[in-house]
Amino acid sequence: MEIQIKKIKDKKKYSNECYAIIKHYNQLLNNPNKKIIGYTTERIYITIAIIVYVITMLIIFKNPLWFNCFIIGFTIMAIIVYLKDIITISKIIKEACREESDSVLSMNSKKISLINKKGKITFDLDLEDLKLILITKYCIAFLPKNLTKSNIIIIPIDYKSECFNLLEKHNIKDLVFVQNLK
Repeated sequence: MEIQIKKIKDKKKYSNECYAIIKHYNQLLNNPNKKIIGYTTERIYITIAIIVYVITMLIIFKNPLWFNCFIIGFTIMAIIVYLKDIITISKIIKEACREESDSVLSMNSKKISLINKKGKITFDLDLEDLKLILITKYCIAFLPKNLTKSNIIIIPIDYKSECFNLLEKHNIKDLVFVQNLK
């Protein structure tokens, strides 16, 4: 059985949750009720931390000029690495969460597959390796026990009813966990 995934509503919030699920994968396996922080909140925290760090270092070591130059140089390098990560993450998420996705989620007795028809990219997850199906506010994530064998598969929440029908058909509804959202 297959689910045609044509359009992603609220793309930014969906991509933010996708990033958070992937980043906090290990923690979610142990505690599916863990509140996850997306990349937009993370960006704000890191920016504030860098600004506070620079101001603190300049106040503490205000006399030696060489130390101030070192702190400013170190901070500029940290900001460059931070911006590079933001750009890379944004590109990956933008590509993965295009508005017109034209993907197919298929499930058989052995595996779940997400096939992107445009890029011809396939993500597979063996059903015996499936640990948790996490339902959040904007997406449904199929999390494997081990990332070396299988991939994380994430689809928009708009396809929840079709997904539940698929899960019931294959008798794997007991792995579903709805995250406590506020």
